[in-house]
Amino acid sequence: ETALDDLARRAELAGPCLRAAAVPQLGGPRLLGDIDQAAARATCDAALAAFPNDPAFLTISGRIAQAAGDTAAARQAYEAGIAAGVPMAHGLAGYMLFDPAEGDGAPDYDRAEELGLAGAALDDWLSQQLLVLLYSQNFIDGKGADDAFAVSETVAAEGDPVSQYFLGFFFLRGEGPSGRPDPEAAREWLQHSVDAGYVPAMTLLAETLETAVAQEPEAAAEAAALYLDALYEHDRLALEKLTTQLRERNRAVVRAVQSRLQEAGVYRGALDGLPGPGTINAVQAYAALPDN
Repeated sequence: ETALDDLARRAELAGPCLRAAAVPQLGGPRLLGDIDQAAARATCDAALAAFPNDPAFLTISGRIAQAAGDTAAARQAYEAGIAAGVPMAHGLAGYMLFDPAEGDGAPDYDRAEELGLAGAALDDWLSQQLLVLLYSQNFIDGKGADDAFAVSETVAAEGDPVSQYFLGFFFLRGEGPSGRPDPEAAREWLQHSVDAGYVPAMTLLAETLETAVAQEPEAAAEAAALYLDALYEHDRLALEKLTTQLRERNRAVVRAVQSRLQEAGVYRGALDGLPGPGTINAVQAYAALPDN
């Protein structure tokens, strides 16, 4: 009975802590900057007070420390998690080696791969994402695009939106099984990623739809909506596509963007599809709206 009571109490405390600061696979924030540090510390400190040696809670406390800039404390917590076999600890520690904070030395890609492989064996999505980055950028001798594709394909099928994004990207580049670009497969996987709320996928899917406007006129409105949705979420690539690269956009897409901006009350020009300064100024005004 005591053991069952402890399990129930741990589950009760784990939920708020996981939502506050765990990795997205476990329901937590995707970015360190999205962690509400005060709230996360309150919930996770309560969990640690009740279960001071719990390796999962220790690992999550490391993520909170990393969000606060305390990389030494984060590294110590992740090492404890790795020693206890906590899956997410491997990916979190691996990313710190892949992209170290200023003053933490040079990247250690080989050790990052070791941690990524160990975490992947425990079904940690973050570890598998790390392997995709390492292999796709040729940071590991003997590993390349084919290896990155194989990892992303497996995890994308499990529902990881980041891997779904990578898989769509690889299909666009022709790094799939056929060795040729496959826009249809790319759109399918990017749509899955967008549906899961992964913002970078919005811009890439919009760009993919834009190339299909000649054959699918309705794709212009879809692309415009995705560009602006990504812009709403502060995606810098979307801002670049609609400002410095606006002249490269399909005219029908620009017209659809103008229409959406007009509805938002930031554009008063003609719906002519011309990439002029009035449209660019409206895009910038839209990006600066208080709700954005």
